[in-house]
Amino acid sequence: LSAKDLDKRISTVHAVVGDDAPLIVNVMMSNSEDLRNAQIEVLLKNRPTAVSFGNGFVTSEIVEKLHKAGILVIQLMGTVNGSNHVAELGVDMVIAERNYGPGHIAKSDGASPETLIKALRQALYEKGIPVIAGGGFVEADDVENAFHWGASAVQLDDPIAYSAESTYGAKGAYATVDETQLVIELTD
Repeated sequence: LSAKDLDKRISTVHAVVGDDAPLIVNVMMSNSEDLRNAQIEVLLKNRPTAVSFGNGFVTSEIVEKLHKAGILVIQLMGTVNGSNHVAELGVDMVIAERNYGPGHIAKSDGASPETLIKALRQALYEKGIPVIAGGGFVEADDVENAFHWGASAVQLDDPIAYSAESTYGAKGAYATVDETQLVIELTD
């Protein structure tokens, strides 16, 4: 996604939810350093609440830039491998995402969501890094199980955005922002 398109999509979401609404932007790490740098500049300009990174590990330089701007950093993890590395980078949270959801990052057969969440929770607990369950959590039982397995939160983008009760629901506003994810903050 070009920096210009990323900026446009963030603006589209802001137009729907307001400039002050909490926003998490999901960025797939590019192999192009120029594209990565341009995307980071767009993120620094727009200052979302958090940025999640998939398709590779975020770098320490990116974490430092985003943290200086007050932006939280979330790393998608499809395996427990690399958990020590992301902890050393200073990421704020990880999303345990297997091959069960539309945004999956692990295409091969592997650990079940239960196994992955438990393994990441065990690896990151003492470092104080919360694990978010992501990828295919749709039913109430799925959510309950994720918390039972040790998740600190559960990512529920599609079930909420497409529900009849949603402000966007059948209007398809979620689809108009393509890969940009609307995130709803649940509080006590």
